[in-house]
Amino acid sequence: MIPDDGPAFLELLGEVAEVYGRDKLTPRAARIYFNALEAHSLSAVRAALARHVKANKFFPRPADLLEQIEGSAEDRARAAWRKVLSALSRCGTWESVRFDDPRIHAAVENMGGWIALGGMETKELPFREKDFAAWYAKAERGGADWNTVQGALLGRIAATNRANGHALPPVRDAATGKPLDALPQSSTSGGLGEGTTGTLAATNSAKALVADLTGKVRIGAVA
Repeated sequence: MIPDDGPAFLELLGEVAEVYGRDKLTPRAARIYFNALEAHSLSAVRAALARHVKANKFFPRPADLLEQIEGSAEDRARAAWRKVLSALSRCGTWESVRFDDPRIHAAVENMGGWIALGGMETKELPFREKDFAAWYAKAERGGADWNTVQGALLGRIAATNRANGHALPPVRDAATGKPLDALPQSSTSGGLGEGTTGTLAATNSAKALVADLTGKVRIGAVA
């Protein structure tokens, strides 16, 4: 949602409050709801409220609506694991990849990294999925974002080139397999790593990635 959605959002919450026979939210409480849900569109919030009203006897908390929109923690972990398997099939571990979810990066790194994950056998899949779900949940609880995880997961070609002092290949989008001209900048840090600013060309992105890989703290250290 955007700030302009505020009035419609307040009206929507007021209507739901009336359904549950309670007073409208105070401005402060409404702001808490808005902040918790602002990553989602007003239409998604409206649909979540409609589903909640049909199935629940009590006024929804922000967490209730987020679960309606995003699914349960188990649902989110399973969806993330499907993305990982799809990227392994699409890109393999020769390529360095970037997912759209920093929690995936945190989980994969704590499982030994992208290259190691690609070495699992079919019979290991159920156990590795369970491991991934546990690490993904920990990353979620720890608030993993692009400032606390690696900007991309290092593949075999990049690892070999780095060891031999050669230029690094571009990072690929895990969802499409297409090379990224530049890694997206963090919304809070202004770049891939400390001191990185502006749009980076593919090669420079990869070089900056190496510096980032050595400077980030793994999410596994988060309590």
